[in-house]
Amino acid sequence: MGKPASEVDLRSWSLSIYNVLEQRVEAIFDGSRSRGEHSIHWTAGRYPSVIYLVRVKMGELTETERLLILK
Repeated sequence: MGKPASEVDLRSWSLSIYNVLEQRVEAIFDGSRSRGEHSIHWTAGRYPSVIYLVRVKMGELTETERLLILK
């Protein structure tokens, strides 16, 4: 079992976009940031209309959400 979020070093994290076959389409960020709220802008204009997976990794924690792009 992973560490509670309060014990994980949240400053080191990555954010990537995957297709539904779990192939990475683009690495948006992989590095360190200070604690707090941050925003990231992803321009998806060159990608087709389809469902993507947005995956954020912070230490041992991983969160995945679905994203639908419609053009």
